[in-house]
Amino acid sequence: MGRVLLALVALLFCAVQPALALRLAIAGVQPDLPLVLTITVGMLLGPTEGTLAGFLCAFFQLPQGTLGGIGALLSSRTLAGFVAGQVGRRVFRVNVWAPFLALTAGTVGTQLAYFAVSPTQEFASWLASSAAQALYNGVLAVPIYLGFAALLGRHLPEPRVPV
Repeated sequence: MGRVLLALVALLFCAVQPALALRLAIAGVQPDLPLVLTITVGMLLGPTEGTLAGFLCAFFQLPQGTLGGIGALLSSRTLAGFVAGQVGRRVFRVNVWAPFLALTAGTVGTQLAYFAVSPTQEFASWLASSAAQALYNGVLAVPIYLGFAALLGRHLPEPRVPV
């Protein structure tokens, strides 16, 4: 995926985040589509593209306002893209459970980094909302990951059937 295309996709995910997240909210929990994109790109394309996706998504989210400040958003998202790229390169990316696990852990890690830099609420309420969002992002990650993998021509291996 070219960097210009990546920037356009990041801009699209950030543009639809305010409206689409409200429509996709379940029990008040909204997905973080730019974070899903960041970690998906990192897993599929590597740490450089993941870092770039994280920076672009954070940059495009700045006009929407952040509770904790610019530095917390930029650093947590950029770090999430880099770590996802390292994990995708070294650990796994061919398993259908990989996007769910990566997005769930990645959301918790990103939110923890953001909270450490700029705590905006009480820890218990932060933990509850972050855990719910992590699970939601993990569920959404599977179709988004598989869609991007198909667009990039990366196919998951067929499951082995014991004979």
